[in-house]
Amino acid sequence: QAAASSLVRIVCPCKGRAARAMLQTLGRAQSAPSLPRAVGLRAYATQRGRLGGGDGRPHTRGGAVGTGGPPADEHLDEVDLVGGNGRWRQRRAEAEFERRRAKELEALRQQRVAEEKCRRRLELKQEKQRKQLEDLRKERIAQQERLELEARQREERQRMEEERDRLRKEQEHKEWLPRQPK
Repeated sequence: QAAASSLVRIVCPCKGRAARAMLQTLGRAQSAPSLPRAVGLRAYATQRGRLGGGDGRPHTRGGAVGTGGPPADEHLDEVDLVGGNGRWRQRRAEAEFERRRAKELEALRQQRVAEEKCRRRLELKQEKQRKQLEDLRKERIAQQERLELEARQREERQRMEEERDRLRKEQEHKEWLPRQPK
């Protein structure tokens, strides 16, 4: 207000109510009543990224350095999309919504790819387990058949040995009988 009051003194030497009214109208921009005073316009523009800041960063048109898009903090919604805030914001909103939609589609595609990868990995794991169980079952069957075969062979050997023993004893008995007195 000090800068504005000195401006009033230079422009208008009047005092009183008229000077205060003039001070109040000079402190606000007519096109953007939300700006507190015209002196803060440069700070406002710098803060919004419209001008290069005092920190040595170059000014880039349309937002953050190197993005080429709208500022990251700007919020565009459906009102902007239908043109409620002017044609320029409508175009930006259309571009922003298209970018968001593309980003969502890409995220959805990546999610589907990840889900497919996970599903395939699970299928491979289940297939591996199924094969292992099948191999184990076949191995058990083969082992059981081997044991049964060995048992049959053992029984056959034992039966043949018993038959041999019986025949040997029978032969011995036949040989023994003629030697016996009658």
